[in-house]
Amino acid sequence: MSDPTTALLEKWCGPVIELNAATAGKARDFAAFLAARDDVGATLIEARQGGERSWVVVEFELDVGQEPLVDIGRRERVALGFPVNDRDWPSGLVLRDSFPDNLPHTFLVEEGDPALLCLSEEPWAEAKRRWSPNKLIRTVRHWFNETAKGELHKGDQALEPFVIGSVHQAILPADYAELCASGSSHLYGYNIENTPIIRFFSERTDERKPAAFTAVHIALPQQTHGFIRRSPNNVAELTRLFTVDGFDFQAVFAAKIRDWLKEKALRGTRPVIIVSVPTGRTPDGPQERTDTRLFMVQSTIRELGVALDIWTAMPDGTEGPNLGASDPKFDGSVIGVLLWSTSTNITRERAAQFNGYEGPSGTKMLVIGGGALGSQVVGNLVRMGETITGVADHDLLLPHNLARHGFFDDNGVGFFKSQAVAGQANAFLSTPAETAAYTLDVLQPSGEDAEGYEAALKDADVIVDLAASVAVSRSLAIEHDATGRRAAAFLSPTGHDLVVLVEDAARSVRLDELEMSYYAAVLTDPKLDGHLNKAGQVRYGQSCRDLSSRIEQAHVAINAGIAAKALRAAVTREGAVATVWRTDSQTLEVRSIDLDLRPMYRFTAGEWSVFVRPGLLETISARRLERLPDETGGVLLGDFDTSRKIIYLVDALATPIDSREDRGSFVRGSYGLPKAVTDAEAKTLEMLRYAGEWHSHPDGYGVMPSTDDVGLYGFMAAQMAVEGYPPIMLIIGDNEFSLVVEEQRFPLDRLGER
Repeated sequence: MSDPTTALLEKWCGPVIELNAATAGKARDFAAFLAARDDVGATLIEARQGGERSWVVVEFELDVGQEPLVDIGRRERVALGFPVNDRDWPSGLVLRDSFPDNLPHTFLVEEGDPALLCLSEEPWAEAKRRWSPNKLIRTVRHWFNETAKGELHKGDQALEPFVIGSVHQAILPADYAELCASGSSHLYGYNIENTPIIRFFSERTDERKPAAFTAVHIALPQQTHGFIRRSPNNVAELTRLFTVDGFDFQAVFAAKIRDWLKEKALRGTRPVIIVSVPTGRTPDGPQERTDTRLFMVQSTIRELGVALDIWTAMPDGTEGPNLGASDPKFDGSVIGVLLWSTSTNITRERAAQFNGYEGPSGTKMLVIGGGALGSQVVGNLVRMGETITGVADHDLLLPHNLARHGFFDDNGVGFFKSQAVAGQANAFLSTPAETAAYTLDVLQPSGEDAEGYEAALKDADVIVDLAASVAVSRSLAIEHDATGRRAAAFLSPTGHDLVVLVEDAARSVRLDELEMSYYAAVLTDPKLDGHLNKAGQVRYGQSCRDLSSRIEQAHVAINAGIAAKALRAAVTREGAVATVWRTDSQTLEVRSIDLDLRPMYRFTAGEWSVFVRPGLLETISARRLERLPDETGGVLLGDFDTSRKIIYLVDALATPIDSREDRGSFVRGSYGLPKAVTDAEAKTLEMLRYAGEWHSHPDGYGVMPSTDDVGLYGFMAAQMAVEGYPPIMLIIGDNEFSLVVEEQRFPLDRLGER
């Protein structure tokens, strides 16, 4: 070896030792392996011991091809340093003086020191499980051979940083570049105690900590990635580092210093230089990465100006520009700089990307309900980058709510839930508040929030009911003229199941119609058995109404995550959504059940609007075909909304077994019918009830009511009058239907009208 190489080895690797004297066990094993083999493409030269590493000097035989793209020799000598504590990869020190110093996958070293190879991205804790001497040889030879071809850095690997990062983190406003460009460059920085983090704000957040910084943002031309540059320690090194490709960093920085010095208020602040370096994989390739580093100058702007000989500060307090200096000397070696890695405050766009989306959906959502599910769904949506324009709820946050509420800070107890949820949403982004809190009863809006709430309804793209209130959902679906889609998400009484209903973009199927499809599924789909079983309750106060359901937070959290994802997916599509997710309370397995999305047929009969579910007509049509040539019939199930004069016809019960069916008439029996109606009411939590009668006519007899039908209708009218409901009779014939409501008949040719 040449004397310079020997001196280098002694500096880095210590004195020569016997092979078996190496302190690191892996170094002894590696040297012994090489001493015994001559067929592995590597030759043992010597062993050395230097402090905490044992070094084995090896000459590698390489396959670099006839014309390597990178200056890699056919033989390269490397000193491999094995940590005595075996906690890291062996170091790879290249011993050739002329070895290239700008290669990817090399570590930062001092100027003039040999190249230090980054042999693998795999953590040593994982790699050493399968370590062997020959595997290490193959790893080193692979590094050289692939580097020679320019293929070591794979196309799917992230680019190397331009400047090494720092354990110190500077968190900047998301719009720092715009702030600096606009001249509003005054930043306030506050250390977070006991951490290497400093946060910068565009406004003072704590009058007790007035430390101010003045920032400039400088963007360099695009660079090609390669070795990681050494971090500058002073202003002079900083200037040299970023003077690249003809970019006059010194001129840009000097001009900014002069601008700062013109403002007396800035002279006592400390300058912060934010440098962005866009990087590409090749000189002509696209930009793939931008490294942003923050350099904190260890002086005030006044002191920096004096050091650079462009400012004069006299002992008597007078100060001004140095008129004798046309350009700064920029001998900034006496002004230190501290390097900070940077990140920015979370933005809606970044939040969406961190959640796996290309960006936010851009949908403005107004949320009704800030309870357990509502608060957690809002929190999830905000974290997904979605825009919540407001939260409406007039309930107060009480101590027992904290067990399942998204806001779990005891300091929020006593405030309105809408305030707590909106406050958290606004605190997520470091931008002006975007989520309003409406502390009102949405069924009877009044007070100072009413006007804002009504405006928010009209402005929303989607109005989401998370209040678990039929009254609220019906009001939103029917009474408001807002153009936004309506959606609802609610839990079953046990909290194990979730229901999400979302109208289509054109609102051709309304939220109340999807609600009726849901009740029909609860009544008829075996996969939903027990879905609406009631949960236990616990008393939290002294009033008879101070009861809360026993629902596990785990289930609320699971379903809040599903609801947020389902709502976000729904608003990005045109179609309607109606799905139930059921979670097994023991295994936590989740199954989804899709519901009927078809709009209901709509009729007007006097002062009543009648909605008929298509599935009901299909059910009774199938039963008619089964019983032909005889007539058949049974009981209709539905709901009466007397305040809005709406009748929903949803399903039909089976024909009682004591009914009389023949070719000329049908007389409905009653055996088991009261229980069947009661069971249907219980299964749907009394959302469906007895709503009328249906029967069939034989082929060729049409669907006009017969004399007997008219008599029956009169009897039904007398009975239903007690309840305040109109009688409903539905007659099905050969491919046609007739609906009789308040003595008005609607034949088949009216079906399908909206």
